[in-house]
Amino acid sequence: MIGIRYVTKAEMDTLNVREVLQALVLHKLSKSDQPMQLVDAESEEVTTLSSEMVQLLHDFLMNLLSGAVETTITYDAELTDKQAAEILGVSRAYFVNLLKSGVMPYCKNGFFFTVRMEDLMTYKEANDQERSKALDELTALSQELGLYD
Repeated sequence: MIGIRYVTKAEMDTLNVREVLQALVLHKLSKSDQPMQLVDAESEEVTTLSSEMVQLLHDFLMNLLSGAVETTITYDAELTDKQAAEILGVSRAYFVNLLKSGVMPYCKNGFFFTVRMEDLMTYKEANDQERSKALDELTALSQELGLYD
């Protein structure tokens, strides 16, 4: 299940988004090989962040501050056919036809279909590679025919 939570500008101030982002940037600029450590002010519990997590948090907070929509979906999540179609940028009807053609495993719940995020991303990556290869071939053919000068 995918949850949606809206964050207001007032909440961003309360959450100290800018201060956290500044700490992440300073840590990245230090080019330290040491992982970043966060210390809870009350319990003094220490949490260690890998460089990958620092980058993920940095990107997330930058998008949050800029007002960009940020969605994080785990690979084991199940998506509705509508959600999956939105990720691929196609209509729900087109996506349902893709499923019925057998391009990826799915479950049918009444009138609705669900797919695993991992299966959807595997299909998307393969489809993107196919399109890229076809575009490269088309470009090469156009160059051979002298259409590019």
